[in-house]
Amino acid sequence: MIDPALRELRAAQAIVHDPACDDDLAAGHLVRVWQALARTTDLTDALAALAPGDRAALPPRALAELPLVLPALLAATAAAPPAWPLTHAVMERHLDALAAVFAARHTPSPGRVRRVLRRLALGTAVIAALIVAVRPWQSATLGPWAATYYSRPDLTGTSVQRRDLDIDFDWQNLPPMDTISSDRFSVRWDACLTLDVAQEVAFQLTSDDGSRLFIAGSQVIDNWGRHDLRARGETVALAPGVHHLRVEYFEDRDDAAVTLSASFGADPPGPIPAGLLHAPPGNDADGDPCAVQ
Repeated sequence: MIDPALRELRAAQAIVHDPACDDDLAAGHLVRVWQALARTTDLTDALAALAPGDRAALPPRALAELPLVLPALLAATAAAPPAWPLTHAVMERHLDALAAVFAARHTPSPGRVRRVLRRLALGTAVIAALIVAVRPWQSATLGPWAATYYSRPDLTGTSVQRRDLDIDFDWQNLPPMDTISSDRFSVRWDACLTLDVAQEVAFQLTSDDGSRLFIAGSQVIDNWGRHDLRARGETVALAPGVHHLRVEYFEDRDDAAVTLSASFGADPPGPIPAGLLHAPPGNDADGDPCAVQ
């Protein structure tokens, strides 16, 4: 595990240290380094164990998103690496710290990782930048859910597009991103679900405030309106093939949360397996965005 990670780290270092190369080309290599680190060390515990002074230097939003770090890194792939919004100097500092983690040529101990993470957090707050700015689980290229976040609660206004790995958010009183406020915003997610055999699928939407699910343009679940956390579900018989899924959500005020889960056959409800989903190749103007090749 460590040797492949070191090769990826050296590739990233070569790119960042070469003035002829764009730093963004290192993103895929760095994602793979972080994946290796995530598989060998409990990063969530390591980050949570930062000294009180270091934790105080991180934005509350970064701390709130810590539970997303491990599953996001393990699910991310370098096939479509995120854009890297860090300065060249911060990239070099980050690479040096990662090199220190792997320098011992064996599985890093949690204590060693904690010490390096403290170095990253102090002064430059790089950990906050990685968690809040890079967000490999919420980027322009990663994830099967094509998301459009709107500045108004009626799916209008200024919008930001990105790709999400899953619809499972508990923002509480925090904004979903830096350019969208914490209240009175809305989101539309689109994905294509591929089934090999006909089956009944039990979908459930849990949200605060409103949410609704459409399949092939027809509304299946209505959980709309202003309300506290509330769940609504429906079982749908789906034929083999590709099905367009759309989830719409709006937040009024105070806490914000939305989760889509599904149960396939005897499986318990949970996230839709990533292997069954892909982002739509088309858009609304195409009628069925999942049918466009």
